[in-house]
Amino acid sequence: MDLSRQKTNKVIKNIFTFFKKERNTLCLIFILGFLLRLLGLINITFAGDNLLHWKIAGEIATKGIFPLLGPRASLTGSFNLGPFYYYLLAIPYWIGGGNFKIAIIFVALLNSFSIPLLYFAAKRWFSNRQALMISLLFACSAYFVQIQSFPWNPYILPLFIILSLYFVNKIAE
Repeated sequence: MDLSRQKTNKVIKNIFTFFKKERNTLCLIFILGFLLRLLGLINITFAGDNLLHWKIAGEIATKGIFPLLGPRASLTGSFNLGPFYYYLLAIPYWIGGGNFKIAIIFVALLNSFSIPLLYFAAKRWFSNRQALMISLLFACSAYFVQIQSFPWNPYILPLFIILSLYFVNKIAE
């Protein structure tokens, strides 16, 4: 009985030592956030705007036709966004050979990179522990998990907003 207790205490001590290293904790938070964002594979709806975006991404990947205008803005019919989203969506189209599930995995992975970026941005203003907690809350937030697991042009914005925030702060220092 005493030997079993010693082994249990040693395992618990090793676990706490593992989590004291912020890099290990951040990697686990990243993996958790990525796995949660992969839930978008369960409820795939492939119609409407997504079908149009996927068709244009396919033309970029297979025929080399690069559009100069992106998707139309929903507020007015005469305003188009930039084509960056189409170019970005052409990458998983090319990798997956037209499989829409690859786009969901690609967008989930891309948006999962916002978790460590948020940690590094928050670490500039808060302590390491607080930055880890902020990253964990962001990784597990039901809203962000929902929007970051589906390929649609506004849903990749949190990544680029956090990236911009990080670099603006870095330039300001």
